[in-house]
Amino acid sequence: MPKSQFRVEDLNPPYMTLARPTLRSVPAQIQFNSRFDIGIHIPDNLRVSSVKVVLMDLGFSSHAFHSSSWLVFMEAELSPDHRSILSPPNNRVYPPGPASMYVTVGDITSAGAHVMVGNERALPVEDQGIIL
Repeated sequence: MPKSQFRVEDLNPPYMTLARPTLRSVPAQIQFNSRFDIGIHIPDNLRVSSVKVVLMDLGFSSHAFHSSSWLVFMEAELSPDHRSILSPPNNRVYPPGPASMYVTVGDITSAGAHVMVGNERALPVEDQGIIL
């Protein structure tokens, strides 16, 4: 019979000690298939080779089962004076409810900002946004 192993691994990504991008003025709620503006501070030390904006839900776990995690990349138009994001087209791409928004500049990711996606009606909900 195999012995049980109890281990702890230290998660310490190298970017945690660097200056990271910061999300500012993120709306509390976003609707499907809509454009909204966000504020992003990008530190001078970061090379802006690529910028990605995502919605993420880490899901939930029960015992050894993990479920319902989501990661959706959103279309972003970023310039020095304008930062416009297009939300997911409908609730089949990202479910309505709480989410975390992150921005990644190059290989460095910001801390998350909490947002509510879609309307706040109780589940199940009818289709929201546009039909693909």
